[in-house]
Amino acid sequence: DPRVSFGRPRSRLRQWRAMAEPTSDERRPADEKLFVGPVDTSPAALGRSLGCGLAMGTADAIPGAADNVVINVAGAENTILHTGSDTTIASLTCEEPLTISGGSLTLTSGASSINGTLTLNSGRSLVVNGSAASLTVPGAATIDGAHLQALAGGTLSIPMATSLTGGRLTLEGSGSSISLPALTSLDKTRFFLSAGATFTAPAGVTAYDHS
Repeated sequence: DPRVSFGRPRSRLRQWRAMAEPTSDERRPADEKLFVGPVDTSPAALGRSLGCGLAMGTADAIPGAADNVVINVAGAENTILHTGSDTTIASLTCEEPLTISGGSLTLTSGASSINGTLTLNSGRSLVVNGSAASLTVPGAATIDGAHLQALAGGTLSIPMATSLTGGRLTLEGSGSSISLPALTSLDKTRFFLSAGATFTAPAGVTAYDHS
């Protein structure tokens, strides 16, 4: 039965890089770039109202479900934005700060990592789906109000996050795992566990307010 307890070789990669400065109309800081979403990548759009887009190897396109996405922008640190629609890709290696402010991000195959800071806005979803899929976020992470999902044996580790107040945790299937060892607050977080999944709260969570 589902329960929540309280107690102590990679495939060929395609390079996807954020490009183009935002226009002043977008009110976006110059060091922020767009990651993935329903964007028009035509040269005309990039130069006018859109003001941002993606350069994807030799051809412009939106990342697809079979793609291994690498984000490593040369030069100064950039904040990578995920906005708009839901996105499913095979894996992600991100060396920049990543903010998911719209839609959801689903990873389905291989070892993924977000090595910059992660900001997962309230109501946004981060999903690791499949026994071959894993995601590690070794740095600072803000996830209050977010929805974390590990499905069909997927594993998600965010060792530096300290709060998931008002969030949702979904674990489905034996072997699915969400590791949040530094958490001290799970208040108002909802749990959805099925098909043999379990979740053990970290030792730092000594009380739980579900109201």
